[in-house]
Amino acid sequence: MPFNDQLDRNILLGILKSLKPREVRAYASANGWIRKPQDFGGLAVFDHSERELTQLLVPMESGSNDFPVRMLDVVQRLSELEERSILEIANDLLNPDADTVRFRISDPSISSDLRLLKGIEILDGARKSLLAAAHSILAPVQYHPRLSRREAMEFVDQCRLKQTEHGSFVVAIACPLDAVDADGLLEGIDSFTRQTTKVLMESLDRIESCIEADQEASLTIVENGKVPISANLCDAIAKLQPPSERGFVEISTTWASTKPNEDMPKRKVVRFAEDHFNVIRDVGTRLRPKHEAEVASFAGQVETLDGDLNEAGRRYGEVVLDLLVENELVRARVQLEPDDYAVADAAHMNGKPVIVRGELHRGRRTHRLSKVTKFETVQDADVQPSHRD
Repeated sequence: MPFNDQLDRNILLGILKSLKPREVRAYASANGWIRKPQDFGGLAVFDHSERELTQLLVPMESGSNDFPVRMLDVVQRLSELEERSILEIANDLLNPDADTVRFRISDPSISSDLRLLKGIEILDGARKSLLAAAHSILAPVQYHPRLSRREAMEFVDQCRLKQTEHGSFVVAIACPLDAVDADGLLEGIDSFTRQTTKVLMESLDRIESCIEADQEASLTIVENGKVPISANLCDAIAKLQPPSERGFVEISTTWASTKPNEDMPKRKVVRFAEDHFNVIRDVGTRLRPKHEAEVASFAGQVETLDGDLNEAGRRYGEVVLDLLVENELVRARVQLEPDDYAVADAAHMNGKPVIVRGELHRGRRTHRLSKVTKFETVQDADVQPSHRD
């Protein structure tokens, strides 16, 4: 990979200075390189198992002044053979005890930056996809009313965002193999993290394959021996939709070099294009139990007002709210009578949050709030948000 300038090179050399030679050698061994019996001039010599006359020279010690430069040679060679960026390789080498899941949004409408709210939505989608996969291991069902199991939350809390990588927009998440103590948790599982990343990629691969084969209806069927596709995972993927119709998202995983995954390719990639996302939303809707309404008090913001005047000259009608539901922003439409509409109008004008009590009905993109019994600005409310009946 060519460097844009000397600054790029110096930054990368600073990153590579932190690499541990033993862990780099472990990565090489886990990715098709075979170490020769004898070292050469302080370098471990590796031959590639499939490419003749292709060698990798890994420094044995990190104390020398030329260590970062020699490591740069290593990651450049790995980058060429694996057809991945140098920084992506370096990130994996820095986290040998973690599976890395990458969410790459490629879109011609993205130049060097992304709208803040869309970036936040993508990060939330990445987080919830991992959370949904973790819950599917603990409870293999098609819908999780709450993504709040302690073990799953602990796993996600231990995951780490990695160095920003080149690409339209890349979220790289390191998932440490020891994030959750698996002893006594589930029989036959020695790493909750590995099981989660494996189930995530298997589920994503199944979704992509079924849509491409026009067999998306089979995603709602629980197959023997397979973890069910959950509505929660579909909702998380939908959040990753690129801004324009020409965009796509790639989700890939590289396995921790200290624990290669023999059941799947060394680097698994799943790709969703624009025409996949409506199908994924439809599948998520079908997987969610019907007629399940959440009766609660919700905190939120008034997004838009689209009311009409009644005979008395007062406004009433549809208001769109952004509600905070279980740490997630949910957009909901609600029909308000004049008194509540006036409160919504004032809150919108003054930028104040509101508390609304009613029944939340989930939809594909926009949800609906009905049977409203209370609508107040937060400073006037005498109830706490998000309490269910």
